[in-house]
Amino acid sequence: MTTYTKLKDDQWVRVREKTKGRYIRDIIGARPTIKSVAEDLPNPYMVSILEWVAMVVLAVLTVVTSVKVFTVAIPFSEQQIAGLADYIQVSPLVSTFFAFCTGLLFIMMATPALIYFKLLDDDPGIIANKAETQDYPLMKRLSLNYISPRLPYLIVYISMVWLITVSTHGANYNGKAWWAQLELALERYLPVILEVGLAHLVGTVLLKRSQFQSLVRDEWKLQVKPWDTRLKSRENDPEYNRILFHVMREGMIAIRRKKSYPNAWMEGAEPLEVQEVIVSEYRRLHAGLDFAKAVTDLGKQRIKKIQTIKNPKQAIVGPNGRRRPPPGDKFWTVATLIQDFNDRGLTPDDDYTEGQLSLEYEPDYDARKAFRGGARGYFDEGMTP
Repeated sequence: MTTYTKLKDDQWVRVREKTKGRYIRDIIGARPTIKSVAEDLPNPYMVSILEWVAMVVLAVLTVVTSVKVFTVAIPFSEQQIAGLADYIQVSPLVSTFFAFCTGLLFIMMATPALIYFKLLDDDPGIIANKAETQDYPLMKRLSLNYISPRLPYLIVYISMVWLITVSTHGANYNGKAWWAQLELALERYLPVILEVGLAHLVGTVLLKRSQFQSLVRDEWKLQVKPWDTRLKSRENDPEYNRILFHVMREGMIAIRRKKSYPNAWMEGAEPLEVQEVIVSEYRRLHAGLDFAKAVTDLGKQRIKKIQTIKNPKQAIVGPNGRRRPPPGDKFWTVATLIQDFNDRGLTPDDDYTEGQLSLEYEPDYDARKAFRGGARGYFDEGMTP
């Protein structure tokens, strides 16, 4: 065989990376992403024109109401500052800042609070907590465990009363005919009625968005799995090996030793001669596979002989059937939650949602926080414990 200069390890790594890049670019294409799938997937949960118009109306009403409550907040803040005048001296800057903060508080207590707590009341975790505490005895119903999941429902109506109260501010019905009073009432309270009615629309729009995102995620999993499998087994693909041949040839020709290119002859050599050299170099670089297999088999045999517990810290299942962190842990972490998914036999292919998590895990141990913080990746990306 013709003598040639061999590739060094770092050169071989660059050859493999370059081949992989060309294989992705020219053969299998870029890895599917959530964004690319969402752009190509038809959306059966499109928000209708009427819903968009209603959302615009709600936004306009929210702005109008926000301005209204902000103007109510100014005299309120001035009264509070005046009440402090007997005790301390308040600078104009502090007074202005207090008025601004009070205005923001009043705004957040209006339409945003109505919408937020309406959505919170429909949250699967809140619904599950309500069902769990439904049969509490009378005295236990005074506990926070019973009251907390029911507060959003109550706050929705408090927000409605707040909006009506703000709308009543400054109204003067004295000495006016009944139709003038009716006109004034409609002028003040009709926007409140519309806001209350349209607040439910936000939940509908968010639900449609969530349903489409779930559909996109399922489709992404279907597309990304064969892509990952093909990339992982690329060395068995003739197209990959064809690219590898040309990249190896370019890499070997570019080898420089002592201000010369010892493999430059390959540029004008016969294809069969070049192929013989590249095949020989490929075999050399892949030497040791039999050794690696033998060592791996020995390791597997040793593991079989050592009986170990997969996870000595198992989760605790409460009397209500919901899961708590392992003994010694106060809260769920990303690592322990992923380990628990694995112990339960859940797989990355399962369609597991945060709503299911809320039903299966105790609410006081940060399971949802750990799920959002990274444990969701067990199902999205196949993370291992």
